[in-house]
Amino acid sequence: MEESAFQKRRADDEKELKTLTQRLEQLRKDFDRFFMGQERIAPLPRRDKLKREFRASRLNQTRNTALRFRFQNLKLRLTTYTNYWERMLRQVEEGKLRPGS
Repeated sequence: MEESAFQKRRADDEKELKTLTQRLEQLRKDFDRFFMGQERIAPLPRRDKLKREFRASRLNQTRNTALRFRFQNLKLRLTTYTNYWERMLRQVEEGKLRPGS
């Protein structure tokens, strides 16, 4: 039996959402390693690339309410993490926090 275009699009959207979720989780781990002092350089280019991918994602226009809800929650999690990381980086620059302490 051949898969309909709708089912294929839904499967592709699910796969994209899963990939974005995994990449966000990996980025969180990378920042955690940086703040623990295990990495010397903050993964800012990877964060910026992931933010661009979120903006360019076709999930922004999906008509599937459940997928759109999950994608919006993932975008909100990225925004929350970004705000946290920016605050922590500012504290490192001001000398109030040392990576690894």
